[in-house]
Amino acid sequence: MTALLIGVVVLAAIALVVLELFKTFGRDVLEALRNRWSWLLIGVNVGIAISVYVLARTVLGAGDSLGTAILVGVSFPVVLRSRFTFFRAVGPKDGDPLNTLSLKIDAAYSALQNLCWESVDGALADRRAAHAEQLADRISANVLIDSIEHHVEARRLEAGKTRDRERLSTIQLIQDERKRRYSLALLLIEISPAQASRLLRKRR
Repeated sequence: MTALLIGVVVLAAIALVVLELFKTFGRDVLEALRNRWSWLLIGVNVGIAISVYVLARTVLGAGDSLGTAILVGVSFPVVLRSRFTFFRAVGPKDGDPLNTLSLKIDAAYSALQNLCWESVDGALADRRAAHAEQLADRISANVLIDSIEHHVEARRLEAGKTRDRERLSTIQLIQDERKRRYSLALLLIEISPAQASRLLRKRR
């Protein structure tokens, strides 16, 4: 039973990071999950969630129940965002050494999260850039524009149509042919990765 309850806590921790990944990277969430930095953050969340569960059981005397596991799974992120200081230098509270050497949980977690997200974003950017360079080398600007326009026209949400049309119009104003094709390729990869891949396959 205990293993099952810990499993619930672990799944909640994983779900939290996946949700944060989705909010940050959108449709690239599956690609982001292949990056080791995402799993580092997942591991940290899992470790903290299990620690909170153990503390709830041993220190607070919470019962060994599904309710406890669910409550911990839902509430443990509060610990990550708390202002609790787990390291503090000895000295006056209003002194500079205190502010310099104190380490708060929320600041530490935010720093780790930013490091992980920047690393994931950098890896995703490298892949998009390589894909865009291939498209720009093999596909003409007119074909890229047609593909983007067809995709935009097929969309149902007017807000998305308007946004993508504005971005396309801005890119078409770029004077440098190479930069324009590269920017068109990036836009197509972002709004329709499947169409971008189909274009490349046709040119092979």
